[in-house]
Amino acid sequence: MHCLLVEDDTLILTLLKGFLTRLGHEVTAVTSGEAAWQAFSGSPFPAVICDWDMPAMSGIELCKRIRGMKGTQYPYFILITSFQGDGKIKQAMEAGVDDFISKPIDLNLLSVRLQVAARILEFQSQIGILKDLLPICMYCKKIRGDKQYWETVEAYFKEQTGADFTHSLCPDCYHEKVRPELDSIRKEIADGKSEPR
Repeated sequence: MHCLLVEDDTLILTLLKGFLTRLGHEVTAVTSGEAAWQAFSGSPFPAVICDWDMPAMSGIELCKRIRGMKGTQYPYFILITSFQGDGKIKQAMEAGVDDFISKPIDLNLLSVRLQVAARILEFQSQIGILKDLLPICMYCKKIRGDKQYWETVEAYFKEQTGADFTHSLCPDCYHEKVRPELDSIRKEIADGKSEPR
């Protein structure tokens, strides 16, 4: 992922940037909430890792501003904090924070949190695809997926969500299609034109 890293302590910033880069993430690192806001406003990031306690603009204020933006994809926001207590956690959650990392930072835990972030953002992307209009064949009802080939509705949703389908019969189809066919078969049998199946 392309992560926006916000930390006013330059030593911690350098260490975290190096760690995230070694994990394979692209990192834009800034030392203030204001610089982070300018960077995010110019090009939103899928993940933000931000210190809570910074001068001028705190991590909470940055998160509120980001959540207030319209028309951008939802970023996963991880707050780095030395604060403790339910009141602080509630305040952060109400601002839109997704996750927390306590100081001193456990790098292995940060790695796991970013894996969770990537998974959630992938699910969000899949939901976004499903919410858009899907190209569907008006005759056979196959869907053209994001790989540009046509597949059955069942195969498409299985690939996108892992969901399996069970087949049933809606009342409209029963009355409009199945029942007339059954009535026709019964009439043929009654008239001796057909053998019972």
